Amino acid sequence: YLACSGVELYGEAVGGLVSLKANAPPPMAPVPPPVPKIAEEKSPEQKKNDAIPSGDSLPDDDAGAVRGAIPVVVSQQVGPELSGDAFSYSGDLDTQGVCYWLGTNCGTEAWQNPMKRGLVIVRSNGLMNDSVGVEAIVGHDVVRCVTKPVKQAWFEIDFQNYAILATHYTLRHYSSWDTEALRNWKLEVLTNIKCPLFFFFFDDNNDNHFCGSCDGEKWTTLREHKNDEALNLKGQTFTWSITAGGYFSRFRIFQFDKNSNNHYYLSLSGFEIYGHVLRQHPTLTWDQWPKSKSKSLNVDTAKNVVQNSGSNDQWQTCKTREPLVFGLDGLAEFSLLIEKMENTTNSWKFMAGIAPESFTCQNNKQWLGAQKSWGYIAGTGGKCYDVGKSLSYGEKWGARVGDCVTVIADAKNKTIEFLLNGVSQGKAFDNFDVSSGAMFAAVSLTATNSAIRLMSRVSPSSGPPQTVQRVVGSVASPTLSPRNPSPSMFHSINFGWDAVLKSQYLAIFPDGVSVTNKGSNDTWQGVVSQATFESGKHSFEIQVINDAKTSNTWKFIVGVVPTKFDPRKTAWVGSQNSWGYIGGNGGKCYQVGKLVQYGVQYGGNDVIKCEVNLDKNTIEFFVNGKSQGVAFDNLVGPVKPAVSLCGKGSCLRIANVI
Repeated sequence: YLACSGVELYGEAVGGLVSLKANAPPPMAPVPPPVPKIAEEKSPEQKKNDAIPSGDSLPDDDAGAVRGAIPVVVSQQVGPELSGDAFSYSGDLDTQGVCYWLGTNCGTEAWQNPMKRGLVIVRSNGLMNDSVGVEAIVGHDVVRCVTKPVKQAWFEIDFQNYAILATHYTLRHYSSWDTEALRNWKLEVLTNIKCPLFFFFFDDNNDNHFCGSCDGEKWTTLREHKNDEALNLKGQTFTWSITAGGYFSRFRIFQFDKNSNNHYYLSLSGFEIYGHVLRQHPTLTWDQWPKSKSKSLNVDTAKNVVQNSGSNDQWQTCKTREPLVFGLDGLAEFSLLIEKMENTTNSWKFMAGIAPESFTCQNNKQWLGAQKSWGYIAGTGGKCYDVGKSLSYGEKWGARVGDCVTVIADAKNKTIEFLLNGVSQGKAFDNFDVSSGAMFAAVSLTATNSAIRLMSRVSPSSGPPQTVQRVVGSVASPTLSPRNPSPSMFHSINFGWDAVLKSQYLAIFPDGVSVTNKGSNDTWQGVVSQATFESGKHSFEIQVINDAKTSNTWKFIVGVVPTKFDPRKTAWVGSQNSWGYIGGNGGKCYQVGKLVQYGVQYGGNDVIKCEVNLDKNTIEFFVNGKSQGVAFDNLVGPVKPAVSLCGKGSCLRIANVI
């Protein structure tokens, strides 16, 4: 028997994933225990001349005087400048970099540290007791920010929902001394990460062991500096050019040898980066319906990533939940970023492109290029439409993490163009006809564990991410299918689940419209929508994302509740003067926990539509488009959509609220 009822770990920790609500400040870092102060060695000349006390930041009331003692050094010969949609370098720590732009909330507000905005996370191997916090790395002021003197010290800058094809980066030395400056370091990017695993086991002698295993993070060097003497004075800056070769979100300054004072302190007080930028697509998200997603694919809704969980190198395809929306110029655009790539026996590897609404991910030809879809092939650089043959087109891609394919669809001129890492491969197709119906962004994968993230290009003038549908001009927007609500519907706070009116063990996904039972021992958990129906005719759909096993034979309940309904008291729809349609047996209930025969059972991947008519006081339910008849004729408004779930892992999504 292995009997254990708890585990805890102690020590220093770095990294981790943080989920933040919009506009929420970053979580407070834990306060480290006091440790003996390790003093930096200083020459008599340094002690005599240095004007800034060790550990002090620049006081606001004396900022001008102190900064006057810090020389302004402009870097020379940092490489060619960029134009167009790039964040282009013009001078050290100017207002053209990505960190500054994020600090202004994408150019729309007064500057605030981007880490405090929750848009950037900075990590380190551990700081000195008298150092300011790691947020100073992306801050404005020249301050004392310094790590503990350990070998291989580092600072990491994590841009989270943004990825950068870097062309230049800037560093600034700290405020304390003219020494302890960087000499030997690398600018690295994270290209692979595997989670640590802790486990117990017994050996042959029946002795128990607690072990840890971590395949670790793989960091790739963008630029290595050996005995680089660019930084010499306190507060001094310098900028270097980079050839990145791909888009990355996590950057690290990694010191691999001693600094200018023959110590291992890593002293920095500023970081900026320039180049082309992507961010997580605000209006297109990967679908999870079987028709739109192959069975071996998993979707991470928080990061907008689709990953192959294992298909024996067979094609697996995923379409977006929302159709493409074309602007006044007739254009629609999206980008596909390789988050993870693995070996595969399929020489085509990945495919990026566009699929029509009729494209299904449930048959033998579920790869882009089949079923009248358009694809750009990674392994050959070719293209294909409605045929399993690669036609000569552009450069190969998909052999490395960070590759990005941007798809530009032109509904007016009926063309599709692909860009590889920002470079056009030319017009691939001239038969893109949207008159046949809605079109969807799509991707095909073969390798197990390979993953692709859905992104969009941004420029210094882009502004914050928008979650509403763009205005459509003369180019007709294809009709939306019932299972593909418009972006404005999906992200509207007017009908998403209410984060307050929900039971304890329910979790609402970042999209605001999907909800899951985290585990309630098969007891009811309920949640209420933010939408309110007061008069007239209304409807909404509930889509079963996951039908988990449960000992409760009712499984789900879909219905409407009065505005005073509180799922924190009784969580099943049908109580508290509410009206419900039961999934496990097809019954209905009102006021009492007893079913009355009504319609068919539902579950699996069914779509349940609820129509309410407050003029006639009726409620009617539909399952996959088929009416089950009028369920209730005693409706009293106002009411709100609501659902109840009991199985651990069960998941429902609300859509098409009208």
